[in-house]
Amino acid sequence: MTKNNNSYRTPSIDRDTPLPNIGDTRFSGERFHSAEFMQKEWTHLWRRVWNMGPRLEEFSEVGDYVIHKLGKESFIFVLDKDHTIRAYYNVCQHRGNRLVCGDRNGKARFFKCAFHAWSWNIDGSIKGVPDQDTFPQFKDGLPKDGPRKDELALSEIKVDNWGGWLWFNIDGKAEPLLDFLGVLPEHIAPYRMQDMRAYVNATFLWDCNWKIAVDAFNESYHLSLIHI
Repeated sequence: MTKNNNSYRTPSIDRDTPLPNIGDTRFSGERFHSAEFMQKEWTHLWRRVWNMGPRLEEFSEVGDYVIHKLGKESFIFVLDKDHTIRAYYNVCQHRGNRLVCGDRNGKARFFKCAFHAWSWNIDGSIKGVPDQDTFPQFKDGLPKDGPRKDELALSEIKVDNWGGWLWFNIDGKAEPLLDFLGVLPEHIAPYRMQDMRAYVNATFLWDCNWKIAVDAFNESYHLSLIHI
């Protein structure tokens, strides 16, 4: 028998694997409507994991930005002059006002707060403060380096990309993205998501807890009745 160099190797997702032990105990309905449970999710889940953000193709020119929301937080993703996509909390570092409002995406040379007109460069550094002479700490001008410059900069979060998507993590101690994704890239590779392009961006508000949708999507028990 001759060996075929083009022989097909069964992907790991199609190989026989043992079924996980999911137990047979009931879970509390509190997970769907409890404010305390929701806060635990925010603290121990959403603030720890890598979350999907905008698509890479949304950033083609320096200054292109996209506003992305996760729960109670809003973030600015922007293409910097060194062609690095950075992400910041969408919060003015002066009085905590929302820095960029309005349209989901746009193009900017800098970001200026609509409250007191403090402004920041797209690399996150402080750009301008009106009436600097009224601030003792700025009598010699805005800091160009050192810890004071870092204190005034926009608060940056971790960003990486895979599959044509930007991923972000607001935990400073987060594991690398590929470690977090595990076998997922191997399983989804045939779809070549990095070659796809998004043509429509839509947000749907459902009058239910987010886990209602996710739980239904993750099980096939209902298929023979609902999807025939």
